[in-house]
Amino acid sequence: DWGIGRAGRLLVSLREDMKQFRQLTTGQVIVLGRKTLETFPKGRPLPDRTNIILTSDRQFAAEDALICHNLGELALCLADRPAESIFIVGGDSLYHQLLPFCRTAYVTRVLSSLGADRFFPNLDRHPAWQLAEAGPIQTGLSRIGDPEAVLSFQFLRYCQDQPTDLLQWVRERGELF
Repeated sequence: DWGIGRAGRLLVSLREDMKQFRQLTTGQVIVLGRKTLETFPKGRPLPDRTNIILTSDRQFAAEDALICHNLGELALCLADRPAESIFIVGGDSLYHQLLPFCRTAYVTRVLSSLGADRFFPNLDRHPAWQLAEAGPIQTGLSRIGDPEAVLSFQFLRYCQDQPTDLLQWVRERGELF
């Protein structure tokens, strides 16, 4: 059901999913919200990545992270970085705001409904996005929830051919500083 979280926490933590996340994002730029940062180990930015926190809280500070307070600041921060090196890693508010600017979405689909209250946009119902690759269905145990429950999951890759350019979008709206 595209659920990603409940009560401010992830629904599942699968070893293979975390392994793929590390492989994709190590050495890259990750963009996340303040609440997502709180779900990271010890609430700290992830090592070996450029962490950019998007938050409207002007008092917020995080060691080893860049802070942006709006999409204009984020666009300037990302302007000189190759698009393929930038990963939006949550939470749901950022996914909804930034998905129009993304070319690729890496999705781990858990084949169970887990009572989420936070959701990733349903790309199967979004006309701009097409399923480009579907890996085999795998099984694993989650470190969150019932430790005995075997979950089936699948790695998917979606693409959109013509993402909106973030820098141009904020310029057109006069949101650059």
